[in-house]
Amino acid sequence: MAVIREMTTTAFRLKDEMLGRVYVYRAGEALAAAWHRAGQRQRRPRTGAQLPFRSLVTALRIHASDFVVMQRRINDGDCWIIARRPLDMEWLHGLLQAWEMAVLGDETPGRVSRYLADLHESSLELASLVERRTGRPSRISGAWVWEVARWEMAKRLAARPLEVEGRTIPLRLDSEARLLTWDTIVPNDETVPGRAMHVIDSRIMTLPGVEAPILGLSSRLSRLTDRWFRSHHVWVDLGREAPVLQAEVAMWKRGETWQAEWKEHAVSLLKKVSLAPLPEPGDRPSSTGPVRAPYSRPQATLSVGKGVGPWFHEAVARHAYCCLESGVSPIVLERVGKSRFPTRDRLARRHPAGWRVLDKTESPQVRLCLLYATDAMRHRLLQRLSALLLQQTPGAQPLQVLERLHSLDDGQWCRLGPLEIVFLSPRGAPEQLLKATEPAGLSAWLDGWWSSLISEADTPMAFLVETPGVSERNGISSSEDPKPLLRTLLAKRGAVSQFIAADSLPKAGPHGKGRLSGEDHAGHHALIDVLRSAGCFLRAFPAHGVDVGTLLVGIHTLADFSGKQGRAGFRTNLVACVAGTTEAYGYLPQGGWEVLGKATAGYMLSEPWTDKATAAASIRRAVEQLRVRHPGADMVLFFDAVGNRRLFPCLADAGNGHPDPWMVEGNTAVVRVRSAPEELPRVAGQGNWQEQTLPATSSAFRPMTITDTEGQGATYLVSGSAVQERNQSARKMSRFTATGAALAEDWHSLGMTEFWVMGTGAHEADAILRESLALCRGAPTWPRTLRWPAPLHLARAVVDDHPARSS
Repeated sequence: MAVIREMTTTAFRLKDEMLGRVYVYRAGEALAAAWHRAGQRQRRPRTGAQLPFRSLVTALRIHASDFVVMQRRINDGDCWIIARRPLDMEWLHGLLQAWEMAVLGDETPGRVSRYLADLHESSLELASLVERRTGRPSRISGAWVWEVARWEMAKRLAARPLEVEGRTIPLRLDSEARLLTWDTIVPNDETVPGRAMHVIDSRIMTLPGVEAPILGLSSRLSRLTDRWFRSHHVWVDLGREAPVLQAEVAMWKRGETWQAEWKEHAVSLLKKVSLAPLPEPGDRPSSTGPVRAPYSRPQATLSVGKGVGPWFHEAVARHAYCCLESGVSPIVLERVGKSRFPTRDRLARRHPAGWRVLDKTESPQVRLCLLYATDAMRHRLLQRLSALLLQQTPGAQPLQVLERLHSLDDGQWCRLGPLEIVFLSPRGAPEQLLKATEPAGLSAWLDGWWSSLISEADTPMAFLVETPGVSERNGISSSEDPKPLLRTLLAKRGAVSQFIAADSLPKAGPHGKGRLSGEDHAGHHALIDVLRSAGCFLRAFPAHGVDVGTLLVGIHTLADFSGKQGRAGFRTNLVACVAGTTEAYGYLPQGGWEVLGKATAGYMLSEPWTDKATAAASIRRAVEQLRVRHPGADMVLFFDAVGNRRLFPCLADAGNGHPDPWMVEGNTAVVRVRSAPEELPRVAGQGNWQEQTLPATSSAFRPMTITDTEGQGATYLVSGSAVQERNQSARKMSRFTATGAALAEDWHSLGMTEFWVMGTGAHEADAILRESLALCRGAPTWPRTLRWPAPLHLARAVVDDHPARSS
């Protein structure tokens, strides 16, 4: 097989003249005062509620078939409306009157619309608002600037049909500047459930070392339902000349029946101004009708699998190449170095740390409790545990391992490797684990049998618990869901937990989709997740580029909007791993650094920080405490870019490219990590734009860089997945030609992770980069490549497990 040296992507550098022009409408004193008075009258006491002008913006976009925003700033000046084309003042006056009556509830219009003559128009080139910086990404003063450019690019792409495998496919624009294959649904058979529509998202992004703004195109498959499920986002066709409206439908009980009705003000507003005949939601949506609804949780048995596949990404890249101006070419990635990166097994052999080594310890690392409600789940857990132990136990002992496991009675402990294992199904388990419950009753049930688990050795405890499936949980409110309640109650007792549902076992779908002999990915994942939570790892954290004993710290921040009035809080988490060992630690603001299992249990009881300054100070304090605890130790900080740049502006593309001084104190290196697909190029084809269509269909592990950067660029890890390796039909065709089993398979495309070494500490940049890649290649519990380096992966996983997020 030929070595792939270059890959093209669905991202394109943009020229200044391609960004377009905007029309700016500034309110004079009279109009500004009227708008302010309307807002004061509408605002509820002690809230930050503002005038509900979102519906007004949506109606303006539908009328203009283009970009419109309100309430923005340009060069420190207030702008009432910004649009990509001039607005019809007469039509705007009528729309404002309809909005005042339909949304504000005025009996007589004129509260704002009577002052429309005090609106002043000007125009400017969008490029004048983009700051070009030598060797660094462009910078803008407001996110709306990139939104204008995104609409400009989307309009260009929608002007021509997409060519895929000889098919000509028209593209429709929706009210959020997405491109839809509205007229070409797959498969071409109306009797098939779960038919699908391709959706192309366009975004303007920036990348380290690239001065120009970049158009990034990312595609997905939206599988369409023929029934309503609670509130639902839908697409509504308003006619060929208008963008497809994205709206929301709510379910209301009218008498004895449930009825779907429009939820948004934008729909009632559009009806009043009679832009176009607006269809009603009706009894049910349709995959080919004017109202189309995507599945919020697609069923496993649909005839169309997930993902568009690499052939469609390549087709989108070539389409953009044809639609954009001459001289604009895609971002190209080239391979880093000529030698192969060490395999996972080779990395593991350098620092043996499997269960054959751990078995020699005097006491178990973890007491693993398998808490179940049904005999079928006990059998399933037994099979998965047997398979995992056989992988980790010396070859002379497999029969003994199986005999010991299969002869276990409930409540009987068994020592295997670093684990002490027990199966539990206390009286009342089906009612407490699989049905709606309440905290007091569940806590009393736990107290009834908890004392039998207490050990004098104070060994960390981990629970793998059976929970209701999706269909059973649909009727359970979040306050009565046993999963988050159990996670909290077990954490209060110092135990970590993971959960597994009976319906997570693959089911046979159309054309045999889903169940393969012996496969139980969900069971395997749940088992290694509970070991990860407890800090019990199958392999050492590799030391490939740094010395053994180097502290590898993952720092994750997540904006949390679950608080009052939707105000953003911040959940932060840090995990420190010791290179060359299986040691890992977590940080608790109230208790400092602890072994990972104890820290994970404590984190489940934590609350988010209420502001940026407090969250940032907590991260800095944790790093400083780690330096005190390990004086003189080398350290590498891995920052998740998307969350942490809210707290530390130096981590943003718009920053100065240098970490804050406290980050690099001592021998500390700093790596910014980004894997959000909406912020990175999507791999499309092999080679540097050959005449023949040749999609990039697979790559197990490939470090690459962007060609022709103007400054210090980042390194990109391109890798596939187990699903991509298993379902190979995606390598041969697109969804438009797939049939039968191939159409039903899930298709994954190549993923990408960005590593930007911002500080090197005591090492060379190449050494820090090798270590970063090795932490993805040699995952401590996962037999595949991680999207994130292991310490950051662990920090993210703990946050995702928090009861406030996992319910």
